[in-house]
Amino acid sequence: LQYHGECYLLSGLPVSTLTGMTFPVVIDPSLSIYTSSSDGHIVKSGTTYNAARNAPSGTVSDSSNTFTVGQDYTGQGSKPYYIWRGFLFFNTSVVPSNVVIDSATLQIDGAGDSSSTDFDVVIQNGQPTYPHDPLVSGDYDKDYYSGDGGSFNTTNYNGNYNNITLSNLSWLNLSGWTKLCLRSSRDIDGDSPSGDEYVTFLDSDSPDSSPPVDPKLVIVYRNQSKLNNSGNTNISGYLYMVVDYLNGSSWELDSVVVNDSSPRTVNSSEQLALDLIFNGLILKDNLNNIDGTYRVYAAFRDPDGTVLVCDDESQLAVWYEFETASIFPP
Repeated sequence: LQYHGECYLLSGLPVSTLTGMTFPVVIDPSLSIYTSSSDGHIVKSGTTYNAARNAPSGTVSDSSNTFTVGQDYTGQGSKPYYIWRGFLFFNTSVVPSNVVIDSATLQIDGAGDSSSTDFDVVIQNGQPTYPHDPLVSGDYDKDYYSGDGGSFNTTNYNGNYNNITLSNLSWLNLSGWTKLCLRSSRDIDGDSPSGDEYVTFLDSDSPDSSPPVDPKLVIVYRNQSKLNNSGNTNISGYLYMVVDYLNGSSWELDSVVVNDSSPRTVNSSEQLALDLIFNGLILKDNLNNIDGTYRVYAAFRDPDGTVLVCDDESQLAVWYEFETASIFPP
């Protein structure tokens, strides 16, 4: 099997299963990315609820063992209202840039529940600027963050990992750091607390354990091919998919997999799953040249067979090379 440019042999796999596989064979991996030491919370107290909630800055806490999300009314002192907003940082550049991400789940280990009034812990987005790394007091400002990227309700809070499925995968920065803000839904809605309504989680500064209990982002992805229409209008074309054989230095047609006689339409902001069309249509035994280097070639064409061109003048065509060998009988 080819994976990340390397070749692997799966031991213990029946020969009948291996020879019956469709090609290319792709392993669907997942990554667990732990938050950085910059994680933490920013807290603000106020004489009134609005003074605490609308403040442009707060006090940074990024070196303790925990971080807190929520709000509180103590009924004591000159500043009885408190609001905590949490911040996490993940180096998502380790995810291959050409993959299809199926899901991302934030897992945060519970350290204490002080919520007499339950609420949602909500992921919000302030990227690319906010929050800063490391945190600064001005990162507290609520106006820097928006959206609902996923949440869980504190009625389901537990002392192990609490999971939040990231509902907006576009917030993942595959070329750098993904920065997330965690806020109480009651803080977002401006609902004044009448008592304790906050929860605490372990952060990257928590004592080492095996396995680690630091906040982590679990990303499940696939190395599969999609024709993505990122434009504002629908597009139509004829799908052409073949398997070519490398004969010397030139590619020669081995097998035609798909050659549309009627057009397919890919609506705006939707995609055509090439992998789902290709899978199962051709087996190793269908190839005319059993051993050697092959490529799967796919193109979206006009009625005359000319490959369609994108706005950046690139062609709507893609290919993937793979090899076969007679390690096992056909």
